[in-house]
Amino acid sequence: MYPLPLPHGLRFNVDIKMLRFVSKLSFFGVKRLNRLMALSSLGASTLFAAAPIGQTISLYHDVNASFVSANPNESFQLTAQGTNFVGGAEKFLIEDNGNNTIRIKALVNGNYVRVNTSNADKLIADMTDSTDPLTHFTWSDLSEGRVELSNIGDADDSLIVSPSGNREILRSNAFDPSSNSEFSWSVIPDLPPNIVMIYIDDWAWCGSSVAMDDRMVNSRFPSIIEMPNLDAIAANGMVFRNAYGSPQCTPARAAIQTGQSNARNGLTVFMGNSDYYDRDSTIEGRKYYHFPVVANGADQTLRAEAVTIPEALAPLGYVSAHLGKWHLRGDPGDEGYALHDGATTNNEGNNYTNSGGLQAIEDPKLMTYITDTGMAFMEEQVVAGKPFYLQLSHYAVHGGSECTPESRARYQLVPEVVAFNGGKTNPNSINRKSDPAVWLGMVYELDQKIGQIRDKIEELGIADNTYLIVSGDNGYRHSFFDELSGSAQPLHSRKWWAWQGGIRIPQVIEGPDIPANSFSTTNVANYDFLPTFVDWAGGNPATIPNLDGLSLAGIMRGESPGSDLRDRALYFHYPHYRNTMPHSAIVKGGYKVIYFYETPVRFPNWDPIMLFDLNQDGGEFNNIYDENTDLGDSLYSDLSSYLTSVEARIPQVPNPNYDASIYEAADGFASRLGQGPFVGTRGASGDESGPTTFAEYWMNSWGVDIGGDEEDYDGDGKPNLLEYATGGDPTNPADRGIPPSLEASGGSVAYKFFRRNDDSTLTYSAESSTSLDSEEWTPVSTEPEVTSGVSDLDEVAIPVGAGSDRGFFRLKVTKE
Repeated sequence: MYPLPLPHGLRFNVDIKMLRFVSKLSFFGVKRLNRLMALSSLGASTLFAAAPIGQTISLYHDVNASFVSANPNESFQLTAQGTNFVGGAEKFLIEDNGNNTIRIKALVNGNYVRVNTSNADKLIADMTDSTDPLTHFTWSDLSEGRVELSNIGDADDSLIVSPSGNREILRSNAFDPSSNSEFSWSVIPDLPPNIVMIYIDDWAWCGSSVAMDDRMVNSRFPSIIEMPNLDAIAANGMVFRNAYGSPQCTPARAAIQTGQSNARNGLTVFMGNSDYYDRDSTIEGRKYYHFPVVANGADQTLRAEAVTIPEALAPLGYVSAHLGKWHLRGDPGDEGYALHDGATTNNEGNNYTNSGGLQAIEDPKLMTYITDTGMAFMEEQVVAGKPFYLQLSHYAVHGGSECTPESRARYQLVPEVVAFNGGKTNPNSINRKSDPAVWLGMVYELDQKIGQIRDKIEELGIADNTYLIVSGDNGYRHSFFDELSGSAQPLHSRKWWAWQGGIRIPQVIEGPDIPANSFSTTNVANYDFLPTFVDWAGGNPATIPNLDGLSLAGIMRGESPGSDLRDRALYFHYPHYRNTMPHSAIVKGGYKVIYFYETPVRFPNWDPIMLFDLNQDGGEFNNIYDENTDLGDSLYSDLSSYLTSVEARIPQVPNPNYDASIYEAADGFASRLGQGPFVGTRGASGDESGPTTFAEYWMNSWGVDIGGDEEDYDGDGKPNLLEYATGGDPTNPADRGIPPSLEASGGSVAYKFFRRNDDSTLTYSAESSTSLDSEEWTPVSTEPEVTSGVSDLDEVAIPVGAGSDRGFFRLKVTKE
């Protein structure tokens, strides 16, 4: 507990929160017309009476007909660059140095341009001293977009000139103030950001190197996985704890392309007929004809009226490319993609043959082709000065694992892998499909490709204006997770199902204004990408009809999610048999309802609605509908109303041809039954630990036994429970969580503290006392004001008034 003194009278604390605005820049293609710079944003007759202080410019040397570039490979010397390319090296920031002088900063390295004192004929980007007089210049306007630069760092007031000849070093000429000192300049306009999505196939929520939930040790793959480039993106960007895909790859891809839920876009599964009902359910003799309900068909491709990502971005100047797995039938070109591989499926990524083995695969899962083609596309758009959207839809890490023999060997002798393989170490005696070493090798190679994309973005000088997204399509269950990690699987079920294990996905994003090492607990869906991209591009997502997604741009800037995001529902609809049974689900806040259409047919005495508290029961062990019928009914009503409003296909219940004996004898019945509906608490499968609250996960996620709630593992004077309740680290005495505070503002005083928004078993109360010597603490009854945060913690402010001469407050936390 934290006792804090109440300040005498009214003591105003000014809390100044600085918003850091970083100008994000991109390339701008220009064409040389005689000696002048012709720009779409600036007329040729525009006059500049003063230096463009605070603006980013490009310099063009008139005599050489070339751009000025800071070359980081030649001691940061400035060079004259090629004429048809304006890259990051050619961008300079003009800063006001006072006294009518300026400084020039080369954005390629962030250093100031100065005259090299060891060689007066060369300019360099100074690595150390931005106050050096040799970095200061006068700026003379020669009109018509031309300027004259003079260095004031020496008595000669020497003009900066460049001899003729491409890529020659600029030099300081103290004798000849000729036209060689004249440069054309132009403001680099802010282009919309580039967007690169790396889309990974069949990637479990716990299948990456990044912890998707910092309270859960099993929310990442064991440490033997190597994904340093993904780690770097997470460290430089935002991790999404509650990112949702779709139950299967085709609907996931349709949701991304359209910004619509699969219930709305109709592409709920990849199947051969688009009738309202599945012909396998309606034609006698077909496999589902005697099943409990009549399942549905699905659209076979994207609907013509749906607006896709490239169609939404094209009016904003974007060029779009899709490389890799499409799996939506149809032609990606018809959806607006300028570059694509056609209507690809899983097949193109499967290169393994029994006769050739891994040694014969030139490009496992086509990772190199996808990456190299994508990098060439990026470079082409940068040269053309075009913002772009690039989706790299990898066939990895879909089943049928492939990697080079070298990468497999990297993991073949890892003790956990050897143990999983029953002691075998010879790859020739181990089934490739079940060998974790092949999967780990594939993941390692995929991460290397992610790194190449990231490096290329940096090389092209567009890192400050490019969003890089790494996300999965659907949930998955890696069968060797528990045996390699010693930890249980965190989520229920697998791909094809709308249980958490089928729809939760890994997701990390870095880019302009995204705070480094940040973490979002907001529920987000794959159909949020399209409106987010439009928002980033400067468009208005509201102008696109029939969107289900919302822009996530705000929370990626570090803003608290608004009520539109906090209070909305996410919808999942899978009205098919296939490997499952028809069902639908809704997630809203920390609660989820899942409804199986079979339940009233096969279990007429059961309540068909299943309700789960995901904050306390992420593994979906406890169906709490019986204790919370009002909440369950409300969420189910919301789900039903939505499905009706979007004209989703709904199974026929019951199937008049239902025959229990045939159904129960059908292939897959036991699997369906084991992952189907239940009442009360379900049992744990072989790779699960059983019901565990998130608080218990948190207590056990530090790699050591931190003890009980009231123990103080790190000896910082704060019990483990209180550290948990206020966001601290119980193993680090320097991190005690966020302490409460008293703040005076506007004539009143408020007691502020942070509380977890993901654990309803915790009760927080503010108490006051007039003396620290007294044992009498009185609860503060004033209604609190709650501000939702972007992570697990919400800020609570309780008005306490000016009080008496002296008062004390403390935070008390109890757990049910």
